[in-house]
Amino acid sequence: MNLNVILAKRENEVTECIAWGGSYKETASLLQISVRTVDNTLRKVKEKLGLNVSDPGRWCSYRRPAFLQPGDKRFEEIS
Repeated sequence: MNLNVILAKRENEVTECIAWGGSYKETASLLQISVRTVDNTLRKVKEKLGLNVSDPGRWCSYRRPAFLQPGDKRFEEIS
């Protein structure tokens, strides 16, 4: 992960909203942008930070428990 990245103002705003637990729709409404813009902005931020963009369950190098399914190997351990 590259922590020496400077994000644009809008990238910071979108990332902060999502980090605080806002959905894409809530973030879009709050910032008066489209949901697609939120998605594209986060994709750019992840690329700048060097995170794996192809796996939507990844953020900050760990799998979020929200994406766990009962059939997952570590479900009992994490949930």
